[in-house]
Amino acid sequence: TYRMFYEVVGWVMKTHSFDYDVNDLGHLQSISNGFAQFSGHALEGCIGAVDGLAMRTRCPSERDGVSDPGNYFCRKGFHALNVQAVVDSKKRFLFASPSHVGSANDARAWAETGLSRKLDSMEEILIEHKLWLAGDSAHPLRSFVMTPCSKKEARHESAEDNFNFWHSNSRIRVECAFGEFVMRWGLFWKKLQLPLAKIGPIILSAMKVHNFLVDQREGGAERDDREHWSEMHEVGSILPSLRPATSVIVLALRRSTRIGGRGGWR
Repeated sequence: TYRMFYEVVGWVMKTHSFDYDVNDLGHLQSISNGFAQFSGHALEGCIGAVDGLAMRTRCPSERDGVSDPGNYFCRKGFHALNVQAVVDSKKRFLFASPSHVGSANDARAWAETGLSRKLDSMEEILIEHKLWLAGDSAHPLRSFVMTPCSKKEARHESAEDNFNFWHSNSRIRVECAFGEFVMRWGLFWKKLQLPLAKIGPIILSAMKVHNFLVDQREGGAERDDREHWSEMHEVGSILPSLRPATSVIVLALRRSTRIGGRGGWR
């Protein structure tokens, strides 16, 4: 089971990619337009919502090449990886970096990502075109990472309060994406009992299949996730339209907690 599972993860990693070309200003503007529609164009320029997710893992050991397991113990009281991700307005993952130690806060984990360094090198271009990411207060305020105004500044019905409302309207998309992602895949309902080096690719491949399923949902009439999955008969009816390897990972990730954790089929 493990061999087949890892083969499928490898296949997804090689054949699917995230669609986030920050060098393509037209692409970034298309993402911005998607977010702007949610605010009636009251707030424009958002090219993604960024946040961190603590992915629960077993305690790392020397077999994982970890000399200090305490680095993976997060503030929530368990061992974890800090997963940094950026999503679009439809809750598709545009970028993810899943291998930061659990003790790292979002500011540190984000600074360690290649995307953060890339955007830093593009700062003047992003300022010129008024493009930015929506982050929460855990992320550092930058010209291209907009965070909410403090409660002290955002007095009721002030300009800062209005900004926070529309900023939250964009930023909540990443929180919703994390919620859908975790609930969609039974694998992540409990801590992952897997070698540390295997966890990053598993998270990334699950996010890529998540994007495929979101695209399937968005391709139909407007409906919520429950209606979509009811129509798809809990994944079963979608399998013929997928390549065989993708079908395996959809079933393995969504319906089983046996790989990487205890418990049976859900």
